[in-house]
Amino acid sequence: MQSDEIMLKLIYKNAEMGRNTLQQIIDVVKDNDLQYELKREYEQYKAIYNIAAERLRTLNERAKGVPKFKKLMTSTAVKMNLANDKTGSHIAEMVIQGSTMGMIDIIRQIKNYPTVTQENKALAQRLLVLEEGSITSLKQYL
Repeated sequence: MQSDEIMLKLIYKNAEMGRNTLQQIIDVVKDNDLQYELKREYEQYKAIYNIAAERLRTLNERAKGVPKFKKLMTSTAVKMNLANDKTGSHIAEMVIQGSTMGMIDIIRQIKNYPTVTQENKALAQRLLVLEEGSITSLKQYL
């Protein structure tokens, strides 16, 4: 498998995870400013997800999302976390932790696949900037 395919699949999965998790959290948030921020981030994850899917299609590759078992595990973990604490601070902490894990994955892949096209490297960087921006903007809610 070529490095561009691998990178795009990682971007796709990472953006899907961010999108799905935020979708699950947004309606629980009571703070309007925090909810607005999470909706803004959701739209950015969705855009990156769609771009990665389209680029994979142009490579005649099928975009494979997060495995169902992992989705179920993540969804259950989010529900359990929210059942215990629905404060804005706790929600911000959850999202920051997810963004941190996403950043680690993206940074690792950028280093592991230096031959990725500039276009796909830029998409990976865009996702990395989204993750970093999420962490920065959500710190105020801790």
